[in-house]
Amino acid sequence: MIKYVPKEFKTILNKYKFIDSWFWCRYSINPYNGCEFACTYCDSRSHKYHLQPEFDHLIYVKNNVGVMLENRLRRARTLLPDVVAIGGTCDAYQPAEKSYNNTRQCSPE
Repeated sequence: MIKYVPKEFKTILNKYKFIDSWFWCRYSINPYNGCEFACTYCDSRSHKYHLQPEFDHLIYVKNNVGVMLENRLRRARTLLPDVVAIGGTCDAYQPAEKSYNNTRQCSPE
């Protein structure tokens, strides 16, 4: 059974130390922490990302995603124009998106 837990996070925009060699992006946005699709080949399940063990049963829903992103971009001084990957360690359009609309809040209007 999938459990959704709203949670406060410090940031929504993550900056990689190095440009990702696979997707060629410098930044990522993960609207959720966890993914209910539970793909067996998912790289996010590795210990490298330090995610919770019940990654596919407990989905943390980030609160105020649109506001956090807008505030981060407004006070940005060192952000470089670059590609932003959405959903690097989760699927951005998993079934939780129907209720919470976090991914849609990340798009410009």
